[in-house]
Formats: sequence, C-alpha cells, structure tokens
Amino acid sequence: MHHTPTTETKLETLSYPNAAMRLIEAVVGSTRRDALTIIRGASLDDWRIRTEPTQSFTITARDGEVTFQFAQELEAVHISLKGEATHIAGSCEMAQRLLRYAIRALDSTEGRMKRECFKAIKTILQGTTPSSILCSKHESRYWDSRQENGGYNRGPIESGEIQTSYGVVSLRSEMREYYLGHDFVPPVFSPPPRLYPYEGLGGSILGHSSSGGYGDGPYSMYARQILSPPFAYGEVDEATASFTHPHINKLRQMTKTPESNSEFTNLKRTEVRALLAWAKRNAPQDGQA
Repeated sequence: MHHTPTTETKLETLSYPNAAMRLIEAVVGSTRRDALTIIRGASLDDWRIRTEPTQSFTITARDGEVTFQFAQELEAVHISLKGEATHIAGSCEMAQRLLRYAIRALDSTEGRMKRECFKAIKTILQGTTPSSILCSKHESRYWDSRQENGGYNRGPIESGEIQTSYGVVSLRSEMREYYLGHDFVPPVFSPPPRLYPYEGLGGSILGHSSSGGYGDGPYSMYARQILSPPFAYGEVDEATASFTHPHINKLRQMTKTPESNSEFTNLKRTEVRALLAWAKRNAPQDGQA
C-alpha cells in the first residue's frame, strides 16, 4: 500500500496546534463559511432590520439566514442553516469576525448603490429621466443678515433632494455676498493666502479656496478685498451634492460604524444647479401630495 503523508502549513499548525482544536474548526468552520457565503451574496433587499423585541438585523438567503443581535454592543449572532440553528455569544471571536465581514459587505453595497445613483443623476443632466428616479423636493430662501457695524451677509440659498431607487441625492447651492463692516479684522488663513494686485480700488484681494481652486469644481474660490479704510467685502459661490441611503444609515447606526464619504466630488457647480432646477420643476406644488 502506497501512503502519501499529509502536509500542513506553518500557519495551520499555529492556528490549530492540536487535534481537538482542529476538530472544533472542522465543525464550527463549516458554519462560519456558510454564514460568510450568505453575507457575501446578499443584496440590500436581503438586509432586514428589527427593533422589537431587541435591535437586530438579519441577512437572508435561500439556504439560511444570519442575524446580528444588539444591546449596547453585539450581543449574539444567530445562524440558521437548513433547519439547524447555531447561536454564538457576541463576545466570541467568531461573532466579531462575522460582524466585521458584514460591515465590509455593507460598505461594498453602499458603494454600489452610490455608483448606480450617480449614473441615474448623470442621465438627468443628459435630458432624460430614468425609471429609477422617484421624486424630488426643493426649497429656496434669501439670506439677509445685517450687522450693527454696517456689515451684511445676503444672497440666495437653495436646497433640494432627488430620491432614486438607489438612494437620495441631497443638493445645496449658495451664492452670497458679504460686507463685514468697518470693525473687521482680517482672518488668519492656513496656509497663508496669496496676495493678488487689484486695480482700481486701491487695495488687494486675499484669495482662498476650500477645494484648492480647481476650475469649476463644487466650491468656487472666494475673495476678500482688504481696502483702506479697513473693511472687507467678498463673495461665496458653492454648490455641493451628497448621497445617502436611509436603510444603510440605520444599519450603520446599529453597528456604530461611520458613514463613508458621501460627496459627489465629480459634479460641477453648474451641474448641481441644473439638478436643483430639475428638482424644483418636478417637486410637488403646494397643496399636492
């Protein structure tokens, strides 16, 4: 009889150094792999939230489901596979590992939703309205703030939402002018602003941009004119768009994980304002549902 010896990697030996621990891994590891398969293959519709009798979310699949139950922290993980149930305390390393994997899967799902939402939004800018666009909201107001030293802060501010089947796009546009009055003390910038000559007003402009001043990005470079006698006048021109998903937000609150970067950084100011105009045209009028 020819016998082929089994080989074992150094990592396997260190992880499960004796027969008893390898037997445990053979039993528990199979359950963990099945749970990971459920988490990996889930769409957002497969994530269900419950608040009663305790807070939990369940990821379902054809072959079973995985439930993460919370009190202040992860309390337990319940795995149901083919009629058999496994219950793991939340402090167990396996439960913590499954939760970390679920959070990574949620990150991936959120990224996918954001990409699809962005595609739908770009379609609006191209002149068509896809079926994934559900509704919109719009609000506008005029900011007018007066100061005792003669200063003011005024201009239009618009905000709105476009709801899609992938999530919600929040829009904001601001075009203000401000005069800070005779008692104004120039702010300290970090890094220091560059000084530009300004003809005709006997002064100069201190220019600064929160986005680095890249062309027609979300934020415009705004200027402060420092003249004599000392006073300051400037303009703010910015428009931003961000993505959120209510269901994903609830899951993040339950798992105490921070939101990912939600800004649509590749939308220009002109595009954000075009989307606001679309939202205004398509928002329900007063008295309509």
